[in-house]
Amino acid sequence: MKTNRIEDLEPITLKERIHPKVYQAIYNGEAEQLEDIFLGATDRVLTLMLENNLTMVPERKAVWCNFGCYMPHGHFGFMNKAGDSFPDEAFGENCKIFCQEKTARTGRNMGHSCSHESRDPKNGKWGGSAEITFQLISIKGLPTIAACYGACSGLKEWEDLTLELGKYYYLGLIKLNDEQVQEILRRADESVKDDPTGRPKGTTITNYVENVFYAIDAELGRLTA
Repeated sequence: MKTNRIEDLEPITLKERIHPKVYQAIYNGEAEQLEDIFLGATDRVLTLMLENNLTMVPERKAVWCNFGCYMPHGHFGFMNKAGDSFPDEAFGENCKIFCQEKTARTGRNMGHSCSHESRDPKNGKWGGSAEITFQLISIKGLPTIAACYGACSGLKEWEDLTLELGKYYYLGLIKLNDEQVQEILRRADESVKDDPTGRPKGTTITNYVENVFYAIDAELGRLTA
């Protein structure tokens, strides 16, 4: 059983009665069903980023997504493409390799919650992965810990991280002020404080994520006057 990467923070609650499809797909290890749900959400967030001019690389209209989940009774995962197309086939293949590397590297570095913490651009090691621990709560109130990890690759690395977190946010599984989310973003910002090429121009990764989440809220009608 893989343990929580940031042990001092509370798992994010995911209740079966509120999110039955996601709960059942994770709890039962239904990779194909969860793949459909998560890729659909990632695709929608990517579309919103393109429509709202929230990406520095609008010519890139697809990303590779890698996802895995550890629970007491097993492990499962998937890897697939979300979005439309890459600029060319070779670029897409490189993104696939980077996506796999990000998740593997985060898993090897105990205590890390995102690949930004071990980024090394000179050696092709980028940010864009995140690990979130959920506490699944069944309708009967029974808890199960699920350590979910994943990465996106295809955009700028902070945009990849935003997509990785964005799928959860789009589905209503996380909030921006969740302790784990804030810690991931803090660590990502800390990793690029001396590297302006690794963050959005004129702002922070945290503020960028806030802007994308705002666009998601507007799309879903979550904003109130």
